[in-house]
Amino acid sequence: MTLLAARESTITEDGTTDWAELRRRRRALAALREALKVPDLPPEVVSVYRPTAPELADRIVTRILREVTAFATADPFVRSALTEAINRAVMHFVDVLANVPWTGPDVYDFFRRIGNLQGAAGQDLDAMRAAHHIATQESWDDLRRVSIDLNLPAETMARLGDTLFAYQRQLLDQAIVGFVVA
Repeated sequence: MTLLAARESTITEDGTTDWAELRRRRRALAALREALKVPDLPPEVVSVYRPTAPELADRIVTRILREVTAFATADPFVRSALTEAINRAVMHFVDVLANVPWTGPDVYDFFRRIGNLQGAAGQDLDAMRAAHHIATQESWDDLRRVSIDLNLPAETMARLGDTLFAYQRQLLDQAIVGFVVA
């Protein structure tokens, strides 16, 4: 996603740009970057990391379905929702790192929905925690590899890890909210 694509996503039916919506997205992005303490990154971090994002999302989903029984045995609707949530979360995280406003559906809504589905199915929170643990491991492995390949300073690498962990905590918190209201 580029800034141009973010602007294009706010074009209304009559062909004009919804500048208020674009400003709202920029403010939301700034607040999220501040909450996550996103470090200033060289542009090559995102340019190297973005192309690997779909593969990362696939690895996360595959591991969760293989290692977390509650998701492995879930009905196809839950598995589909999980796949969609992971794909959107990975791409959203990359956009946050790139300082590009998110134009897709609310990622947190997807995680609340996953939590709600798990709660309605009579599952406990252990499955969600295990799934988030796997997602964090896989994501950190990728970020660490990119950081080493680009010879980023240890401080930047550490701050990038802190950003990832804070993001994953926010996603888990939203899944728990959905679980509680189930």
